[in-house]
Amino acid sequence: MSSKMTYGPKKIVQSVVNLLQKLPTTPSKSHHSITETELWSTYFDPVLSCLLSDPDKLVHLRWTNSVPNEKGKARPDAVISKKPNLEYMSSIGFGEAKVCQRSGARHSLCIDTLRLITFCKNAIDVNKLDGAIAFQIHGMHIPFFLMRLTAAGVYTFVEIAHLQFTDNVENLPSFFTLVNVKKLLAINDVFWRYCKESTQPEKIEARYTYAKTLTKLNELIDDNQDSTRNCSLRY
Repeated sequence: MSSKMTYGPKKIVQSVVNLLQKLPTTPSKSHHSITETELWSTYFDPVLSCLLSDPDKLVHLRWTNSVPNEKGKARPDAVISKKPNLEYMSSIGFGEAKVCQRSGARHSLCIDTLRLITFCKNAIDVNKLDGAIAFQIHGMHIPFFLMRLTAAGVYTFVEIAHLQFTDNVENLPSFFTLVNVKKLLAINDVFWRYCKESTQPEKIEARYTYAKTLTKLNELIDDNQDSTRNCSLRY
């Protein structure tokens, strides 16, 4: 079926096949029993590896939990890397994963969002990218973001889609609705359209010259958590 389709729809069909091979047949009693490794490997990677990875294009989604090539001290849970030769080179996207938490989730999720922003900014600066993609898993929810360097010292970090994944085969039809399919196609299109080396690297370099990454940004964040404080971000 997919052999006669264009690139985007072909990837969606492949993700359905992957999910059929990985997902449990029936729903889980509780999402709190799912570990972080199980969460991304069983429920999310079958789809993300189709949308944000393609060995034929030398682009790979890697769940490495290691320091990216752009250096720094933090380690993202996932890195989308280019592999033109025998080793992984420039990073063009990043991901963080958190299991469904009963309490204290918003503080750690906000920290993860900040980490993704820093990873994407460094990737754009070092690799001279038109854009960098990021995703943040929390339980069965996942938002996708695109960062671009739009003007001198101005980086935009915009949510491009938000999805709730399914945890079993029975609910696959409710996941692959027309609305969700359009979102998945948009994510795939945005990724391959913008997350690549710029054709005008000198423009990217000129724009970030006066916007160096703050290395001690986390020191400005208070360790105390206020559970009653409203969160301006959606998790």
